[in-house]
Amino acid sequence: MKAWKAETEYGEYSLVVFAETRGKARAIAAGCEEFEDDKFTDIEIRRYPAMDCMYKGALVADWDDPKTRRYLVKELGWRCVERIDSECEICPAKDVCPSWEGEDEK
Repeated sequence: MKAWKAETEYGEYSLVVFAETRGKARAIAAGCEEFEDDKFTDIEIRRYPAMDCMYKGALVADWDDPKTRRYLVKELGWRCVERIDSECEICPAKDVCPSWEGEDEK
């Protein structure tokens, strides 16, 4: 299964979806709440081969899965759209997150 990054030009969010083709990836993304206010044609889909290894049977990569989150943060530089300190404390990727660096010393 191929990984695709779905995003819009002006949106804050992006997702990783898994599908065999770009068109199927756009259809999956269009059904996700992150893109519910966007037109189908405004969802940009780009091949994201770095995430192929994280396919676990679901059509959308699960940010709440600790292994997936760590991979996205550590290997691909992802981070939360909004930093919420109480969430950072329990985040499985806080030790590799650029938004968290140096916070332990405060």
